[in-house]
Amino acid sequence: MSKRTQKLLVLLLCLLLVGAAGFAVVKFTKEKEETTETDPSVESFEIFKVDKDKIVHVDWVFGGFIEESFTKKDGKWVSDTSPDEFFYQEVFEEWLDRNFGSPWTSEAEVSSTDMEAMGFTDADTIAHVKLEDGTEYTLTFGASTTIQSTCYFTMDMKKVYVVPRGRKAAFGLKLANYQTTTTKKGE
Repeated sequence: MSKRTQKLLVLLLCLLLVGAAGFAVVKFTKEKEETTETDPSVESFEIFKVDKDKIVHVDWVFGGFIEESFTKKDGKWVSDTSPDEFFYQEVFEEWLDRNFGSPWTSEAEVSSTDMEAMGFTDADTIAHVKLEDGTEYTLTFGASTTIQSTCYFTMDMKKVYVVPRGRKAAFGLKLANYQTTTTKKGE
């Protein structure tokens, strides 16, 4: 075999090895990226549970202002923000059932104490919930996380959890919008 043929074979072998190594790096990176998504087989754990029938007051605080406020009086829900506003009791009951009818779960508890980085310092979505025994909860939703369709959540500004963004969206929507989407859904 001539020296030229040997050099050509060595060059081809080097290119083949570099290509194989590049393929392995790309495959490893892609597999690693895919594992950062929420794994449906990961078991969630319960972080918040209230008896929805014992809720007597709910405030939606969005962007620093109370958007919606409802108080239960004589078994009926009354709007505190718009007392003359007509709305359907069953719509609010459905909203309560959808958002408090089952325990809230999380797939992770975050150990970081950087509340600003997690979006709690200037949180734009907060909910106050009061029960008939006087127990009050402040539910604060932070920024989106790197895990698909989730955001940070805290009740006490100490423990931080990762919850589905749908929880935040439930308080970022006025009841009138919820009523419209519920009505359209049922038609």
